Amino acid sequence: MSLYAPPPFSLADAVARRALWRYWGRDPLRGLKDAVMQAVLRPMPTDAVSAIGAWLGERHGAGRPQTSANIRHVLGRLRPETGAAELATMERALWRHLGRVVAEFCVLDRLWPEGRIEIAGAAHLEAALGSGRPVIFAGLHVGSWEALHAGITGRGVTLAVIYQRLPSRFEMAMANRARRRTSIRLLDPVPGSALEARRLLARRESAVLMFVDEYVGGRVQAPALGRAPRPEGNIHRLVRLAALTGATVLPVHALRCGDAARFRLEVLAEVQLQRLPRDPAALAADQAALDAAAEALVRAHPEQWLMATSFSWER
Repeated sequence: MSLYAPPPFSLADAVARRALWRYWGRDPLRGLKDAVMQAVLRPMPTDAVSAIGAWLGERHGAGRPQTSANIRHVLGRLRPETGAAELATMERALWRHLGRVVAEFCVLDRLWPEGRIEIAGAAHLEAALGSGRPVIFAGLHVGSWEALHAGITGRGVTLAVIYQRLPSRFEMAMANRARRRTSIRLLDPVPGSALEARRLLARRESAVLMFVDEYVGGRVQAPALGRAPRPEGNIHRLVRLAALTGATVLPVHALRCGDAARFRLEVLAEVQLQRLPRDPAALAADQAALDAAAEALVRAHPEQWLMATSFSWER
């Protein structure tokens, strides 16, 4: 069955009617709006596109008081020494940043050719690529997650990405159309994707990028940030995949530099793992090691963390 199969036709109750409206009414209308916006923005200069995105992101945030309150709560927990006024400034910066990321989909393939992505930690990347072992990039939604793979492929790395499903089939098509312009290989978020990733790594056909802080089932999977860790989600799948393939694991993120369409792609040192795929204790220890690396990055740059919009210590 398709990930975006239409709901059964039924008018029996309000839930069924809402599902039909979302699929056949709301989603197509929003898809049309996004398509028009892309057509208008793509011919424009990159800085202008990004600036429009910042304005739209700020307006979007102003209309979502509950999400904004959650952002301030998360930021306050991550930065307990920060006052209310500074938290409000950080919240505004996050909304502007997220608006820029969405608008920059239109020009994603231009970010690397225009010299807008610099690479920090290139020695870690070169060492991993030269080791003869497969490489798994442990991505975070800190900074621009789209500039992240644009920079990796721009550097000349063959890359496959297991993406996260978006709510609307139109949003998904738009996002993947923009991503394919950066020459990445997209792996559908279905059970078989892990097997395909393992095959690519085992044959050294491609590096693989997995985002460990994905939002699934109402829960941000990582970092734990004091919550009890769970043997699930991309972070667990990643350490298991590394154990099965002997891959080098490199945490990566692409920080936005200032309030502009410029980024610093940071490649961190390899996370040292035990790589024992059949030992639950070893897998748990490996997950904890990767989680600690992810937590350090989130705490350093919470005002650029997408998941601050939905993170909860209760889940």
